[in-house]
Amino acid sequence: MTRKKKPAGIALLITLLVVSLLTILVVEFTYSTEVDAHLTRNALSSLQARYLARAGLVLAEMLLKVDAAEKTKNVRPNVDTLADPWAQPFPPSPIGEGVGDAAFRIDDESARFNVNSLALRPGVSPMVLETRKTLFQGVLAALGLDINLLFPLLDWLDPDDDVTAQSGAEREYYEGLNPPYDPRNGRLLNLDELQLVRGFGELTREQWAALRAMVTALPNEELQINVNTASELLLTTLLGSVDDPAAAKAIVAQRQDHPFQGGQELNEIPGWSQLPPQFRSFFTTRSAYFTIHAAGIAAEVTRGLAVLERRNGQRLEVLDWREEPGTVSLTTPPASDAINLLPSMNR
Repeated sequence: MTRKKKPAGIALLITLLVVSLLTILVVEFTYSTEVDAHLTRNALSSLQARYLARAGLVLAEMLLKVDAAEKTKNVRPNVDTLADPWAQPFPPSPIGEGVGDAAFRIDDESARFNVNSLALRPGVSPMVLETRKTLFQGVLAALGLDINLLFPLLDWLDPDDDVTAQSGAEREYYEGLNPPYDPRNGRLLNLDELQLVRGFGELTREQWAALRAMVTALPNEELQINVNTASELLLTTLLGSVDDPAAAKAIVAQRQDHPFQGGQELNEIPGWSQLPPQFRSFFTTRSAYFTIHAAGIAAEVTRGLAVLERRNGQRLEVLDWREEPGTVSLTTPPASDAINLLPSMNR
């Protein structure tokens, strides 16, 4: 009786199969480990970048406080200008021991048209409100936008449900959208809310960026524009509404070397003293509202913050806080070395 022989090479095949399976398991384990390590590093860098952005925010706040303190001590004129240290962007600079970089830029919100000033409130004369409406339509026209966008904005701000004009929009319009939502019927909480107003959500990215550079949404119904910091385009637009656009160039030319200290110096601008008193009341030489754009950079991760604050003396009050893409434009004006003005600290 003969014994059957096992197929030749079966042991080798089994060995190869086992080795292949073990190789696959090792490769998969190695890949998973590398992915987990990468996610862990990225999470750590993201957390570090967030705290670096907060560090940039704190540095910017300290700069605003130091600026106020120096003006109180008459070290610098008690006005806010584009030559002030806070007005210069602070480029990415190392914070800590190789953790990463922090940067910030401070925007003067008092250099823009407050859209909430279009809301009707007690104590504001109809003539002043109509003047503000005309000015806002001038801003829209200067940006190439439809001036009728004013009317849905007025409906969004007023407390009633009566449509202002043919292009206006009240509760019935917004409830008919998909998805529906209610109008604010009060002042905007922030400028991004403007995109919910009929017509504004249809603006292109470029149009929206241009509008943001000209307008703001402050937590009040006042209109106080700093002539020392407002853009030439905004000044030209506003003064052009009262047939005095040349005054804008005169203001910009003079403020570069001699910032305006008050209304008396503005009277030296040709035609300024002849402007209607209610129009001149819209301008000031001081700023109270600032948006700090802070960015933190750790490894290849960048995080950003945009914080609206109100300055009252050396006190700062946070009004709005949001995250944003962590980019700080350093194109104009030139980068600041104002960090040297801050109180000494471990850096």
